[in-house]
Amino acid sequence: VILKQDIDYKTLIRFSEFSENLKGVYCENIPKRIYPLREKAAQLIGYTGIISKSELKKLKGNPEYHPGSILGKMGIESYYDEIIRGKEGIKIRIVDAVGNVKEEEIKKEPIPGNSLVLSIDAKLQEYAYSLIENKVGAIVVSKPATGEILALISSPSFDPNIFTDKFAFEEFFLLKSHAEKPFLNRAIQGTYPPSSVFKIITSSALLHSDIDPNKIVYCPGYMKIGNRIFKCWATHGAVNLISAIAHSCDVYFYTVGLSLGRDPIIQYAIEWGINKETGIDLPGELKGLFPEMEWFKKKYNRPWQNGDTANISIGQGDLLVTPIELNVMTMAIANDGMILKPFLLKEILSYEKEVKIWQKNPEVLRRIDITPEKMEIIKKGLYG
Repeated sequence: VILKQDIDYKTLIRFSEFSENLKGVYCENIPKRIYPLREKAAQLIGYTGIISKSELKKLKGNPEYHPGSILGKMGIESYYDEIIRGKEGIKIRIVDAVGNVKEEEIKKEPIPGNSLVLSIDAKLQEYAYSLIENKVGAIVVSKPATGEILALISSPSFDPNIFTDKFAFEEFFLLKSHAEKPFLNRAIQGTYPPSSVFKIITSSALLHSDIDPNKIVYCPGYMKIGNRIFKCWATHGAVNLISAIAHSCDVYFYTVGLSLGRDPIIQYAIEWGINKETGIDLPGELKGLFPEMEWFKKKYNRPWQNGDTANISIGQGDLLVTPIELNVMTMAIANDGMILKPFLLKEILSYEKEVKIWQKNPEVLRRIDITPEKMEIIKKGLYG
């Protein structure tokens, strides 16, 4: 039973002086986590806390977890808890009837956990957080050649050190019930309309069809579909695929989307990895949403229409994606259609000698069915 934590030095001295009168009471040092990046990496790194009943039930049978165990509650702390935690030691104390220690024996020495080396660049992580602080959103920065994540930010955030310092439960519940959800890792759990980034997918569907990418479409700033007017954000005049990507012309992609139809666009979105979990090494990753036909009819009680196709062609309507899904998609452009698995754990070092005992190698998930020549057209548009 813990009577008091974080006692000051004066209390420690007084306790030592009167310890003989305090039978069965002992003072011990316990390790404490410190998070130097504080709120700049809270959802990414996570925090530790006392095991809950549900966690204990889930980990039943593992001798390293018992009532009172400290374990990772979020992020890397949670995902790699078994590697970080090491193995607990056992100390046996033999006491007399009034609590005097007669004998003490270490039955089992504790074994420290291994050290993790992440792909995160700490300076880049701090800089990215400074760009989004006091805003709601996410930033993901990665290295396309390997799939390693260099920065992963979610805002608003919280200081994970509150879980190792003295804190009131009211503070925890204030954070938990905050309207802007600081515990939500928006980079892997936030789902949003992809908007114009999705035009890359519509472009790849066009390039796979028999539509000429050099064909000119005139943009007057709007397009009439049925009895509705679908606006463009500007009047672009005559555009082809490359200039339409460069200027993000909605009218061009409305036109292309209606020519292609719904299914080729959806098919290519699936191939690019939209609506799939990326498999990043963090707990709780969610995937986006595709307007499956049955779901759509149930929600709106009507069939799919041309206006719906126009909407998804520019990444609007009922499409939802996570920032990490979009990051993986853009990495695939840099890699000419090769989709790599994003990752955070780069190396594992042994605790004693800090020797590398494991290293992550790039992992190819799949390749998109698009030729380098066609991918070059998309790249030219994006560069423009």
